[in-house]
Amino acid sequence: MGDLKLTDTVSSLKGEANFAVWRDSLRRFINASDFDLWPVITGALTCSIDEPLNVPSDEDVRHSISAETGISPQKVTAAETSAWVKQHILDPNQEFEWFRKKHALGVYYVAASLGENIRTFIHGIEDAHEAYDIICKIYGNVSSHTFQLKWSNWVVCKYRPGGNAVVFLAKWKKALSELKQCYADAHLEAPFEYAQFMEAIQANPVTENFLNNFKPKLTERNLMELCFAEFMASESSRK
Repeated sequence: MGDLKLTDTVSSLKGEANFAVWRDSLRRFINASDFDLWPVITGALTCSIDEPLNVPSDEDVRHSISAETGISPQKVTAAETSAWVKQHILDPNQEFEWFRKKHALGVYYVAASLGENIRTFIHGIEDAHEAYDIICKIYGNVSSHTFQLKWSNWVVCKYRPGGNAVVFLAKWKKALSELKQCYADAHLEAPFEYAQFMEAIQANPVTENFLNNFKPKLTERNLMELCFAEFMASESSRK
């Protein structure tokens, strides 16, 4: 790569308006850095296996060769066994490792080229093509305006002073549901939804006690359901 830096070369994606410029500058940077990487990111180049393969026993290999060739398992040579393992196990595993490294690098580049708010859509994703595809679907097609409108409706939904907790919670859930329906591939993990909910309710000073005392494990299986239940219980106890 030499002195080539992504931040100096790639236009950070801000939204639909600069999507085309972002994609072209990202492609140029990646092709100059690693010519094999762009086809992985776009999905033009894919791995033949989804996960590493286990090396079978010699006996299993001999039987596999026998099934393929009609030769008795007892007559399969050590050289033939080694060749089969290399072709069917070791080579695909080597290919998988190559793709794994490419995807890690690709996700890094894609994420680094996104605005901070946009980056949340691919949080936790390890497949470079999946990450790139999500961004393209959100900002590279005619539905991007609708998606951003739904996103805005969700993040501006706040529990205002004097507001009704039941009404607020219903509106917040509806806004989130409409966002997910607008674009089902948007990657919003429960901890992120939880953080957004906590931000939404802190607009109301009466939630201070709940905010200070409710500390769930973010790995909780039903994190949001628990959060909603505890929030309503806290609000009910104030009355």
